[in-house]
Amino acid sequence: MEKANKNCVFLPTFLGLIKDNSTVYDVGCGKNPAISLEIKNKNKLKIVGIDISKDELLKSPTGMLDNCIEADICNYNGNNDGNLVLCTLFSFLIFFFCLFVCFCLFKIFNLV
Repeated sequence: MEKANKNCVFLPTFLGLIKDNSTVYDVGCGKNPAISLEIKNKNKLKIVGIDISKDELLKSPTGMLDNCIEADICNYNGNNDGNLVLCTLFSFLIFFFCLFVCFCLFKIFNLV
């Protein structure tokens, strides 16, 4: 299995769900996107980074993000173009926040 970003402990679970040519929203990715450039290229993914800090988005690896959105995820309204939403984990508390954020995004994209 492909190696995932060391900060994204749950990504291996989702790798099997990612279909080629999918659009993946990476919430709070900043300079450390959840999906590696290798996985992105292999699966022909479009990666959209959403972060509250534009400065952090600009630090992401070259060629990693196809689109950068500087936004507070609690106030962001999507385009109904995402196939998967990921959120990088840094702590146990952020895990629950990310679950809430992902639920909100799934509602925005009409996936639930």
